[in-house]
Amino acid sequence: MGYITYGIKKASHSVSNSIRKMKSSPDYVRFFLEGEYTDLRESKQNFIRRKIKKPKQNLQELCEQIEQVANDHRVKGMILVIRPDLQLSIAQIQQLRDTLHNSRLKGKKIISYSYRYNTNTYYLASLADRILLQPGGEVTPLGLKTGSMFFKAALDRLGIEMQMYNVTPYKSAADAMTKTTMTEEVKKMNNWLLDSIYDEILTAISKGRKISLDEAKYAIDNSPYTDVKAKKAKIIDKVLNEEQIYSYLNETEGKKITIKNFKEAQKSLLRPAPKRAKDYIALIKVEGNIIDGKSSNPLFNFPIPILGGQKVGDITVVDQVRKAQSDKRAKAAVIYIDSGGGSATSSEAMASAIRELSKKKPVVAVMSSVAASGGYYVATAADWIIAQPSTVTGSIGVITGKVVNKKMLEKLLLNYESITRGENVEMSEGANRFSKVQEEKVKESLFRIYDVFLDRVVDGRSMLKEEVEKIAGGRVWTGKQAYEKGLVDDLGGLETALRKIYNLTSLDSTTPVKEIPFKKEQFKEPLPTTASMLNLALEDLKKLEGCNLYASPMLWVKK
Repeated sequence: MGYITYGIKKASHSVSNSIRKMKSSPDYVRFFLEGEYTDLRESKQNFIRRKIKKPKQNLQELCEQIEQVANDHRVKGMILVIRPDLQLSIAQIQQLRDTLHNSRLKGKKIISYSYRYNTNTYYLASLADRILLQPGGEVTPLGLKTGSMFFKAALDRLGIEMQMYNVTPYKSAADAMTKTTMTEEVKKMNNWLLDSIYDEILTAISKGRKISLDEAKYAIDNSPYTDVKAKKAKIIDKVLNEEQIYSYLNETEGKKITIKNFKEAQKSLLRPAPKRAKDYIALIKVEGNIIDGKSSNPLFNFPIPILGGQKVGDITVVDQVRKAQSDKRAKAAVIYIDSGGGSATSSEAMASAIRELSKKKPVVAVMSSVAASGGYYVATAADWIIAQPSTVTGSIGVITGKVVNKKMLEKLLLNYESITRGENVEMSEGANRFSKVQEEKVKESLFRIYDVFLDRVVDGRSMLKEEVEKIAGGRVWTGKQAYEKGLVDDLGGLETALRKIYNLTSLDSTTPVKEIPFKKEQFKEPLPTTASMLNLALEDLKKLEGCNLYASPMLWVKK
């Protein structure tokens, strides 16, 4: 039955494209890039959730639209209207640049237009054949920064102590609560992260603008620019209003051209080939803070750490992996990871299930903006790991501890009393610090879990333990650095993963990619654990500080 359905779809596709070829297509297709984008299409949701929380724009669909334009030989190129509120991580921009680069290889011209370019949007625009700027527009200060706000002194004044333990000083997730300044190890790590991403941006500007690396660095160091200065410095190509793009392209093309927005142009663009319905590639998302239990995606992302944030649980992911394993139509799987970590036990459960799946079917892990700590733990079970050059990954390490609130209770004139049986039954409570004996038990658990994590990397990457230890210890790397150190196999995104699957199987581009569905109850919000509360608190504090390079990943040892 599947072959009959596919045959009908293919015939319909052929007829539809024959009709579309008789229609006039635009010379240029315009895309408006604004706001936030998720990496992938959001999971299917019920009617009420769709009405309350409308799906966000997603890069997956945008890239498919760009590919549709690129595959239509009648279209000359694309115009990217980049709005200043466009919010894409460096890794997301690299995914979009890859798609646009493939369009250029197919002969399409790329025109970028904006009235304000910042570091991220100029990095995107640097791929274009022409960079246009509105009169009175600007190129803002270009460059990268990262920083942290430290709260230890404030917590001390409140009578709160974070009693934390980590494997090495590089595992720095709790430093904001336990330190007053950056340690030398963290400064060193932040510098190598910035160096790697900065080199990517420098290289992109150098190639895109056809200038040397030194000239690209000079251009960055001498920013910001007014529109006139940017034109003079050859940072941009032309200063004009959006309405003047028509006349500008008429002049450069030597004839009158037509421009349509994608939605309007889509009616005449050639349709992509239909996908075969029988076999498919399973897509399993590991997005958000890793928790024990079921995944949740709250309707409202409150700015309160306890209530906000997407979470991914082992019960949900393991169930999806097992479905992919038992379904004969699922010929391979992509594990898409965008997570800075979380629960160690949940990470192990997910990795264990994925490892069993990989024994029967090819499994490729794709890392998005962040796939570190528990996120990287999960990836180690895949047959092949892919990251963007600026993906934040690694952080192979463990951190554990508790909040000690005894002094705060005393300041509030509160007195806590308990009656117990068992010497250490209260060791996780915040009323008292760990005793010497308890501290040793905590460290024993910490290093046991770290040792298991190392073993997973050793097995998954076919490396010696001594080799892994040199790059582990909580050290964070970019995707490019991780590739050089053997922690990932290739650089790219979802399309790179699919090409790898095609090489490993008899599948091809007509094979659909389908997300393993959620169960309804998996959207319920679980009660937060102390670990997840602290993790989310750190994430929100970093956002307040404006640290937009990466969020320090955490792998918690939980009670």
